[in-house]
Amino acid sequence: MRSWNGRPRANHQDTPRLTAANVGIGVWGHLTTQLLETVLESGYFDLVQDGVERHDRIIVTASAESTVPEHATLVVTRSEPGHGVDVAVLHRMKA
Repeated sequence: MRSWNGRPRANHQDTPRLTAANVGIGVWGHLTTQLLETVLESGYFDLVQDGVERHDRIIVTASAESTVPEHATLVVTRSEPGHGVDVAVLHRMKA
């Protein structure tokens, strides 16, 4: 986990791409101790924007070290150099 301006950020080390031959929609996995609301903040995935593409999916396990981790599937709505990465929630599992 890296931080930028004191805010946590994802990086390629903790957000691996899980897709066959890199064709079609990319599926990423992201495991973090951060709260899901932190992961959903604007700019959280900006450090991985060179690999993340629009329409990719990110499967998130947040609060991973808690007794009740949070799970969500996100869709990348924007990934542009200079503008960062925006995501939206496709599915959120409630405990």
